Amino acid sequence: MMLKRYRMVVLALLLALVVLPAAAAERVDTLPPIKSYNSARFEQLLTINTMPLIVGRGEMESSDRMYFVLRTLPFVGMDESTLEIVLYDGTMYTREGGDTQWYIEDTNVPLALSSDDMPPVTKIGTVNVAGTPTDQYQIWIQDDPMGDLLKLDLWIGQAQNYIYQAQLLIMTNDPDLGELTLTSLERFYDFDAAIKVGPPANAKVRPNPTTLASFSRQNRGLNTLAAPFASSTVRDLVSARLSR
Repeated sequence: MMLKRYRMVVLALLLALVVLPAAAAERVDTLPPIKSYNSARFEQLLTINTMPLIVGRGEMESSDRMYFVLRTLPFVGMDESTLEIVLYDGTMYTREGGDTQWYIEDTNVPLALSSDDMPPVTKIGTVNVAGTPTDQYQIWIQDDPMGDLLKLDLWIGQAQNYIYQAQLLIMTNDPDLGELTLTSLERFYDFDAAIKVGPPANAKVRPNPTTLASFSRQNRGLNTLAAPFASSTVRDLVSARLSR
């Protein structure tokens, strides 16, 4: 299924922090202090070449305990599908559609990256996010061997330094599909709400597991983001979407 094969892209876009300095606007040495929170809710949109592909929403009890649901948007020849995900203390559980069985996934997706990896940052300006004044910061990274580009935008509150919105974008040139831009936009709200997330009670190891992709800090996750496109099924789906 399309959503199952895209799950590593979505998780990488949602969780990865990949940063490098930009070359314009106000240059700062680092991000301002970011206010931590015990819990929050979030919404997500994943697009390919600006076309909506997957929407999601979820909640986190902490940075390593969260639950969210991803839903593909239907297009020609494909039905809508859903994927539920629980991340709990380093383990990922999933179930699809109306299935009642949860599965433990074989994956190396991390829940956080060290702030030590963060280079200088560019301050873009003031933006309102859902009525909240924020300062937008932007970072670029280029993977020279592949020519891929990654851009991270963070919208940090002015009154309270929560991250209210984050956008991660990858630009790559696929040999068959041409130039592709994948973008994940997340909005965070309900900070420090009373949220509890636990592991599914009936989870079991998925039979004949296959790791769709692994996350590597050394290449900043570019292989993770590109790996699902090696699937002929996904490549056909993306090609159909782009040719509409």
